[in-house]
Amino acid sequence: MIRPAAALDVAYYLSQRGLPSAPTTVSCYVVEQQGASMLACLRSLGGGVAEVHICCPKQHVKQSRAMCVEFLAYVKSLGFLMVKTDASDEHKTAQNMLIKLGFVRYNQSEFMRAL
Repeated sequence: MIRPAAALDVAYYLSQRGLPSAPTTVSCYVVEQQGASMLACLRSLGGGVAEVHICCPKQHVKQSRAMCVEFLAYVKSLGFLMVKTDASDEHKTAQNMLIKLGFVRYNQSEFMRAL
């Protein structure tokens, strides 16, 4: 299930990873599957390209790939043709997941995928 994120949702997910709270909830969603959940944020870059980012509590990381598949299908249903994201070398787990999801690295820390 995907639903719009409320301000408390955004604050909760970011705090789970020790990140500062975001000033907005625009284009932020909560993705939930079988008791696991994560925050997914979407930003249009124009030309059918979206930038996406996720924030997943550590206890739900194992389910994050399935939740990402669901969110990418949702992004495609909105009419986007391509997604971009980034994951630095210190986040090897995220990089491995992106590759398993079909993303291709196009520079040091940025990845892209056609939908």
